[in-house]
Amino acid sequence: MNNKNYRSQWAGCSNFKERREELLKAHEEFERMLAEGWQVTNAKKKRPRIQKAKTPRKVVISVLGNKITVTYQEYLNRCQGFKIVMKIF
Repeated sequence: MNNKNYRSQWAGCSNFKERREELLKAHEEFERMLAEGWQVTNAKKKRPRIQKAKTPRKVVISVLGNKITVTYQEYLNRCQGFKIVMKIF
């Protein structure tokens, strides 16, 4: 009734070459992800997670006391000087 699944590997070294190749492939994949713009973020009491930096779809900016919603691309093109109130993803 109480089934526990454990992640484990055998301690033997008969497949040492294959395990080393797997580790090298995983490391290359990790380096590729970092080169593409993924970031390592800290998680409380857990191992670090990799997350891709998000760009917002729209932003709400404050212009002369009024709040205006514009797309992020339009904000980059025309509205760089205004304060961003909220980002919409």
